[in-house]
Amino acid sequence: MERKDNITSPNNEYDDVTEHQKHIEGKITDMNLKGTPKRIKWIGYGTIILFVILILTMTISVFIN
Repeated sequence: MERKDNITSPNNEYDDVTEHQKHIEGKITDMNLKGTPKRIKWIGYGTIILFVILILTMTISVFIN
């Protein structure tokens, strides 16, 4: 097997490695949020709502003092 020093070569080993990595790990843009379990969604919604309520409470308490 001969070494290819040209990085733009279509038969480059680097391209094969990155293609294999994309095949194994997948692309981040391929995430399917509808496949997320409902309990995890509700935990996420609850966390966001908790932080919003916390920020609103802190803001109101600053104006009360």
